Amino acid sequence: MLTATSLIIMLPETTIIQDYSKKHDLTLYLLDEFVDEVFYPETFNFGTLCVGFNLAFDISRIAKRTGESRKGNKGGFTLTLSDNPFNPPIISRKLGQSNTHKFSTTKQNKGRDYFSGHFLDVQTVGEVLL
Repeated sequence: MLTATSLIIMLPETTIIQDYSKKHDLTLYLLDEFVDEVFYPETFNFGTLCVGFNLAFDISRIAKRTGESRKGNKGGFTLTLSDNPFNPPIISRKLGQSNTHKFSTTKQNKGRDYFSGHFLDVQTVGEVLL
């Protein structure tokens, strides 16, 4: 049986990446592992700043599901990265010339304990400085 994991391992680029990671003592993750074991613990649990270039595109590439946002986020997109209900989806919305990103409200992320996250799109920063 051919699975996504076995397909990834069979690609020649994977061997190059694995060799590089061993040589430089880096950890490789499958996408689900990265999202649940690195991304959410850092950006949501610890409040670490998430920095990217064209962040809306980057986040959309690792999303499992996408949908149109509702209510106060109408006109934006809700990007679900994880199947874990404690990891809130990310809302990406265009405001003026730039995009805004925040964690959505969930049963676990609401009220006084709501955390919207810290996101920085360096492409927008670069455009402002030029």
